[in-house]
Amino acid sequence: MKSSALPLTLLLAAAAGLQASEFHTPVAVSSPNSVEFYPITNLIEGPDVGYDSSPPHPVIGNQTWVTNDPGGYPSDYIAVAGEPILVFDMGADTLLAEISVWGYATSNDNGVKDFRLRFATEAEGEAGFGTSIAYSPAFTALKDPVPRQSFFFDRAVTARYVEMTCLSNYFVAPGSSGGDRVGLGEVAFEKFISLPEPNIAAPENVVFAPTREVTQVPVVLRNTGQRTLTISGATLSGPGAAAFSVVSMPTSLATLQSGDLVLRFTPTGLEGDVTATLTVTSNDPDAGVLAIPVTATVPPPPVLFHPIADISSSTQDSDLWPASNLIQGAGVGFDANWPHDQLGAGASHRWVTGAPGGYPSDYIEVAGPPVLVIDLGQNRLLGEINIWGYTATNTNGTSEFQLRFATEAEGSAFATSIAYTPTFIIEENNDVRRFEFPFEQPVTARFIEFTATDNFYVEPGSSGGDRVGLGEIAFPAAGPVVPTTPLTITAVQRSAVTGALTLTFTSQSGKTYTVKRSRNLKDWTDIASTVPATGTATSYTDSDILAGDREFYYRVTQP
Repeated sequence: MKSSALPLTLLLAAAAGLQASEFHTPVAVSSPNSVEFYPITNLIEGPDVGYDSSPPHPVIGNQTWVTNDPGGYPSDYIAVAGEPILVFDMGADTLLAEISVWGYATSNDNGVKDFRLRFATEAEGEAGFGTSIAYSPAFTALKDPVPRQSFFFDRAVTARYVEMTCLSNYFVAPGSSGGDRVGLGEVAFEKFISLPEPNIAAPENVVFAPTREVTQVPVVLRNTGQRTLTISGATLSGPGAAAFSVVSMPTSLATLQSGDLVLRFTPTGLEGDVTATLTVTSNDPDAGVLAIPVTATVPPPPVLFHPIADISSSTQDSDLWPASNLIQGAGVGFDANWPHDQLGAGASHRWVTGAPGGYPSDYIEVAGPPVLVIDLGQNRLLGEINIWGYTATNTNGTSEFQLRFATEAEGSAFATSIAYTPTFIIEENNDVRRFEFPFEQPVTARFIEFTATDNFYVEPGSSGGDRVGLGEIAFPAAGPVVPTTPLTITAVQRSAVTGALTLTFTSQSGKTYTVKRSRNLKDWTDIASTVPATGTATSYTDSDILAGDREFYYRVTQP
């Protein structure tokens, strides 16, 4: 299906650099052939209600339109009820050259995918679609509800009524998550002013998705002027210019015509961010030399992980979801590719205990810390543990854990020859990202004892916390570990006059630290962040306490 739209992958990546746009908001919207489940008027809430008036114009709130589901779940709405039609009334004949849409939801398949437009003037009315305006472009939208998706027309259209026919949604049979309805978030039309001279429009920056492969992206150039735009050259400069090349480009664009300047990125021998400037030369009298920043990111090589032979939990007889979900491994439990985000969710991808205290309660207070025992199958050189969280929607997730180790010969006799027993804090209740916890010293062991010493429970009113859960555990098979000084509070001194308390802790030059304080070992407050190291020992004075205060607990962490 042909589309004159700016390719969405590029549009969304470059959105942060776009200038503010002004929009026409329809005065009314209706549907002649569908029944609404969420109000259809949610589609035209307008700037600063439905979407932000400031660039890149992301959606505001979650007010969406969606049909009923005449076929029930699971079914394909389009197959059951046909293509729903939306009719937008602009209030008067209006010059249009673009449509902006915001998706319905990423969590199901109800969102509009392919759609087609027709137009009618004020004189023709809603019965006159396609009468004097034969132009009928079609576009493909993404599911994502947050970013503005902008679709440009091949020509300017003056019309009062716009008909949008929803040709398809994201239903995939069988096993689709939704698709029995059709929905959308918001619709608006960017105001168009045609200049008498050639006028080049382009993304203000180009961002390649992280990759270690040769990749090409189209940089869409568009002429919004009334005279032909002539493009005479495209060059690259800057520190990473050698990694980019121009594969092809349009040489001329008629009014409202778009063309792809294809840019190639070759990451051979590179790592990290690679930047350059793409300079496009044209006959635009105001922007004859247009400089566009270009950025690509080359992630580190894929991380290899030790295989895990087995895992057991001290709570396995009462676990709601089994501990075996914790060792599904690369490509199943978590993405084999960097940055190794967690895959899947729910009963088949998570471990979680029972709830012996019922809801609401704090599992740790009721039942004590649950213990996992991990078997690597043989002695392995370890330098790091990776953790993936349980869920961001409640506080059952593990927030603190302690490790002990045993060799193959020692079996379950933990901490016999390996005295190292580190404790780590998971600072964020996140169920997607990989949390990396490097060890302060190398460890060679077959068995690892993992004790979940705390979860994210906060009383009162906590959402969850009556269980303890986790998403995945893995051990990178990296090279030898370079020992570092353990992060430890080494001294505490209090002023008898002011009551201020000075902590001294181990540190590394060039690092910054966060100091936390608690009265009950549950609720922690950041009292200082980005405290700079002053060498191998750093001190911080907490002056925000009274001389009569007697009981405090402190933690020092490195962001």
